Amino acid sequence: MITNLKKLFFTIGMMLSPFVLSNCIALYDQGFNSTTDLSNFGRGCNAFEHGDYEAALKLFFKDTEANNPDAHYMIGMIYLYGLANEKNTYVAQKYLTSAAMQGHEAAQEILAYMYASPRMELYNTLQAYYWFKALERSHPYKYRQEIKDLYAQIYSKGQISKANALELPKITQFKGINYNAMFPYR
Repeated sequence: MITNLKKLFFTIGMMLSPFVLSNCIALYDQGFNSTTDLSNFGRGCNAFEHGDYEAALKLFFKDTEANNPDAHYMIGMIYLYGLANEKNTYVAQKYLTSAAMQGHEAAQEILAYMYASPRMELYNTLQAYYWFKALERSHPYKYRQEIKDLYAQIYSKGQISKANALELPKITQFKGINYNAMFPYR
């Protein structure tokens, strides 16, 4: 029975998107079987992937008590893009920051671009610089131009000492769920 279920997950994972594949692998690694219930987070991801964002939001909120950085990231994304009928950049910022401070790389990237965008009400070059510098530790060349541009802006405002005094978040990068490709913020 378990062998057939493992084969089924493998087959389904190969046919479906990488997002579903990552969930199937996680379930497989945890010894998932047909009598095991999915966690609130797993059910939330399932609802999210099927477009039921309100149900997903409720399930992700239940998982925030466990301080799950993936749940915080998903809540932030739902509020940032107004997927559950309420767009709230400030609530998105709260949950994305919580995930980012735990080392969630995708949340750090979204925050960096949010703060770097003059179109956003959260526009803040110091914060953008902070998050790009955090990302630079694991991707030394990927964000070089953004950091260079922000440095010039911060330097011109006389805030470079403030920027250099900021303590970066956790070094350990949490490579959890990443829907940034679905919702490009650039």
